[in-house]
Amino acid sequence: MVDARRFTSKGFPAPPLPDDFAARLGRLEDRSGIALEEFAFGWGIRLDRARAWRAGEPPTAEELRFIVKWACEVEGGIAVLLRDCSQPWPYRGPG
Repeated sequence: MVDARRFTSKGFPAPPLPDDFAARLGRLEDRSGIALEEFAFGWGIRLDRARAWRAGEPPTAEELRFIVKWACEVEGGIAVLLRDCSQPWPYRGPG
């Protein structure tokens, strides 16, 4: 089991997220068929936090762990989060 304080307790900063992380979350929503708010509710995350991610606010380290777990449960979901921008993924803009 990974220590939830691993990055902060050891002084390691969380890695920066891609500039298009909100769009990648939208693609994960599309691929999974689950709305971001539904995902957040299922994992016990406040809905306003999920809406903040959609608006471009980065998730906390704990929230990011939940997002990665969700992506791992969706076929091809982790690729949606990790692939670079040169991949031919459809764009889902904010809104």
